[in-house]
Amino acid sequence: MEDASGLNMILVDNSEYTQSADGLKDAHIISIIDHHATGQSRPAIS
Repeated sequence: MEDASGLNMILVDNSEYTQSADGLKDAHIISIIDHHATGQSRPAIS
């Protein structure tokens, strides 16, 4: 991906702009998934 501007993005094990596609600051980040946190209990959202 050359430019993420304006796109809906899900980041996986990556939450730093320097590690991501150009234009990420102008993208719509809809989720961040951290594999280190999987399996941990999280409260349900109602």
